[in-house]
Amino acid sequence: MKYFLIALVLLAVAVWALIRFLHRIGEPVNAAASDSYYHHARKKIIVYSPMGNWFELGYHESTADPATFQVLSRDYGKDDKTVFWRGHAQRVDYATFRIDEHKIPKDDFRVYDDDHYQPELRVIEGADPKTFRPLTLPEDRYDHRWYRDDKAIYAAGKRMDVDATTFQRLNETLALDASHVYVITRNPLRLGSGSVSLSAKAANPGGPALRLNDTYAQIGHAIAHANWIRPFSLVFFQSIDSVRVLDERNLAVNGVLISDG
Repeated sequence: MKYFLIALVLLAVAVWALIRFLHRIGEPVNAAASDSYYHHARKKIIVYSPMGNWFELGYHESTADPATFQVLSRDYGKDDKTVFWRGHAQRVDYATFRIDEHKIPKDDFRVYDDDHYQPELRVIEGADPKTFRPLTLPEDRYDHRWYRDDKAIYAAGKRMDVDATTFQRLNETLALDASHVYVITRNPLRLGSGSVSLSAKAANPGGPALRLNDTYAQIGHAIAHANWIRPFSLVFFQSIDSVRVLDERNLAVNGVLISDG
């Protein structure tokens, strides 16, 4: 009986210790603005835990002052001295830092990229905070993180080497400027800088550019295609009188089948 009681006490202590270990987060700081910032269950600190799922998605004990901390958005917050992203202190201009109407982090001096797993925001080199804005298409089904300012084009936090004044995204796979037709390539295994690239594939044939679907576009009297069996094709016609989109891979141009470019 004595040993049974000792074992029972030890079991109760172990269960209590386990519960204390597991119960790391307390009340959310501002549940309406973020599901990831919490007061610690026992300590007087702020913790960042994505969606409160610290066991699977991570947990970070922030250095933020809990008395003055306020949530700015799901991943951003600040206390009376410092801006925090995912619970980590950031080197930004505190007085002017903001999340703009497009959910872009910026201050009066820099624009930042937060599409990565590092603890610190990356500066988008050369970006103008006053004019930096999304470059979206009405047909976009995903957030491809294309942006522009008054001088340049950016993709996934990186400045693109194109003529910004004439640049056009045509669809998911093609773009052009006054000089070239480009193929858009994405690396699904990367985030941020390097996940999107542009490759100049041909001289711009001239003429109006028209999106046909996600992989085909008409440019003047030519049909451009990218990212199926052939990485890139540019098919020329004396004139284009009719175009019928059959599916993502196939077109009928002047009654002629174009398949995979």
